[in-house]
Amino acid sequence: MRLDMQEPENRAYADFLLKVGSEPVDKVYLPSAVNVCKNRRELITKLYPCLTKTQIWRGDEECYEQVSKEELTNKMILTARNDDVNEINVEALNFLDGDTHTYLAVDMLTPDESGRIPPISNEFLQNLNPQGMPLFKLQLKVGCPIILMRNLAPLEGLCNGRRLLVTHCGKYLIQAKIVTGKKRKIGEKVMLPSISFQPNISELNINMLRRQFPIRSAYAMTIKKSQGQSVQHVGIDLKTPVFCHGQLYVALSRLELANKLKPAG
Repeated sequence: MRLDMQEPENRAYADFLLKVGSEPVDKVYLPSAVNVCKNRRELITKLYPCLTKTQIWRGDEECYEQVSKEELTNKMILTARNDDVNEINVEALNFLDGDTHTYLAVDMLTPDESGRIPPISNEFLQNLNPQGMPLFKLQLKVGCPIILMRNLAPLEGLCNGRRLLVTHCGKYLIQAKIVTGKKRKIGEKVMLPSISFQPNISELNINMLRRQFPIRSAYAMTIKKSQGQSVQHVGIDLKTPVFCHGQLYVALSRLELANKLKPAG
């Protein structure tokens, strides 16, 4: 993060961040310039106001765009846990006009070192949400933002963390338009297939495979995944308290001015 120290507001916010990072306390009082939202619904609508508007047909585009490319690249909602990210993404998706397309993953167990497959039900596997894995139930709409979870084709701009906009939901392929990354690739439409994921065995203590599209909705992301990014507007969902001061510092330091911060508890 780079702060312009010539601006008084920037200096004040920089001092506030320094205090958060160096003086851990039980309660952190946000600057008066911070815009506080009452709940998640208000947080979503204030950060993405276009979601509440009727879709507009843009020339010969193959999809309606309620959220512009600028909103997708300059705004984000951050929260501490993956479960909260999923809830926010679903709630934001409900604001978007159009049909919901649901993609269910294929989960299967593989033999362990002894050749044994544990007696675990499909329902149990479907409820698992290991870090770095796509959801069993993926819900999308044409016009919604997504984030790529694997390096599919780096030379073609399809890298882990790349953000795209869904333009068509097919049965076996999803078409999307690249909105972040190399300038020459922005606006290019690509086809995304489903692939196989295998979580870390030490994390689950079982051998499993999940075949699903390597994407998630991208209205929100975890604070950890946001590291290294600077955006103009940030919403921080504090319904679930952050794990430590360092995590709060990371979230608050994603932007440069307090008046562009919108926390909700």
